[in-house]
Amino acid sequence: MTETLPPPDALLDRCRALCALDAALHPGDDLNGFARVPLDRAEAFVTTNGGGDWAVVLHSGPTVAIRCFDHEADNSPYTDDEERPDPSLLVGCPDAARALVEQEVLGLLAHERTFVAWWTGAGWEHRGPDSHPLERFLVEAAQIVEWMHDEGWQLDEAQVAEALAGRRDPSTLDRRPRPEPEHPFQGLWSPGDPFELQLVPAKPVQSTPVLKVIRAETGGSLGEIRHALAHAEPVFTATLARHAYGEVGLLGSIRQIVDALGPVGGTRFVVRVGEEVREVTEDGFRQLIGGGRVFYD
Repeated sequence: MTETLPPPDALLDRCRALCALDAALHPGDDLNGFARVPLDRAEAFVTTNGGGDWAVVLHSGPTVAIRCFDHEADNSPYTDDEERPDPSLLVGCPDAARALVEQEVLGLLAHERTFVAWWTGAGWEHRGPDSHPLERFLVEAAQIVEWMHDEGWQLDEAQVAEALAGRRDPSTLDRRPRPEPEHPFQGLWSPGDPFELQLVPAKPVQSTPVLKVIRAETGGSLGEIRHALAHAEPVFTATLARHAYGEVGLLGSIRQIVDALGPVGGTRFVVRVGEEVREVTEDGFRQLIGGGRVFYD
């Protein structure tokens, strides 16, 4: 990761832009996905992914340091009964950078670290196996547009790129509610009503790995699954409803089967509501289950 990190001035400019952009898109939040935090004679920029991982970029004058926490890393302090940080992360770290690394920021404790980096004046020096939380500070405009789309908003990617580059005030971004398309059973089905879903190979398939995935997810017989694949017939049938929180296992199976069929041609989503049978897109299926992003993805 440090090979792709820009020099400190460019990194700090990007951190400031991301924090300003996030504050404009999520006004009133105490801790956004990105936050700028003033410290005693220093400044910190925090990013969190909502899944327990985060990164902090800290600077005081010319001293710049980075602290990351990946809760699943092998060197996570929570794998230690005494919750001690990995001592090797600060080997060779200058005193000024160490003082920044060991500051608590927004309740993120100093011992919560699995990756540390500091600027030497000639390049980045780092310790630790994985810096992936830091990647959020390198996010591009297209990814931000996608994040906001998931939250129900539309943004202009060119405007976001200008804000990231410091050429546009983030508060002037044109943010519009994302229009909800009509679902394919408008007038025939109400959110919450059950519906039957069938997954059908988009074309005949002869693939032992795909067969094994479907067998593992459905428990069906090998002969029946092989026949269904060879004749592009349904390989999975389930009854679901909007906000299918009780069907997490089924949604997980759908994801596995769709992923398995993808490389060999893809999947058709066939839905039955009462006597009506229609094919929908994957996005249409997501809409029928209310997005399903938490479980289905």
